[in-house]
Amino acid sequence: MVSGTALCLACGLCCIGVLHGRTIVAAEEEDRIVNLGFQVERMGDQLFFAQPCSKFAQNCCSVYALRPVSCQSYQCLLLKRLLAGDLRLEEGLKIVRQAQAMLSEVFAAMPEGWSIARMRDLLKNDSLDQEDFLTSVDQPAEAAAILNFVMLSWHLNKYFR
Repeated sequence: MVSGTALCLACGLCCIGVLHGRTIVAAEEEDRIVNLGFQVERMGDQLFFAQPCSKFAQNCCSVYALRPVSCQSYQCLLLKRLLAGDLRLEEGLKIVRQAQAMLSEVFAAMPEGWSIARMRDLLKNDSLDQEDFLTSVDQPAEAAAILNFVMLSWHLNKYFR
């Protein structure tokens, strides 16, 4: 049986806020997660902490043995394909490296003060009015960052989501 550990350890995209903007926290583990230093927020009945994860540093989870249940059980599409035998580890690692290279291009073009969350918000029609969007993409660097982020998002949608 194939283990996904090597793929996950090489990746970390689910922890740095690129795949998702938040991580769900089960109500029964809220106190434990808060005691680990996570800032748990509430939206309606749902508990979560925002990404990027504050416990992820140097491509490693600093609370791995104690991480939230949702982190323990999460499997991206790429990992599911690997575990099902539909993908070889080498292929998966190549896809991860492509995503990481694309992310590096996003960061290189991203204007100072921007974040992945801001990039995600810029692409949501319901979170930004048209005038603000047009103003925010005047500059070539901003436009390049957004274009790079769109290309990365397509890659993530195809292989990870």
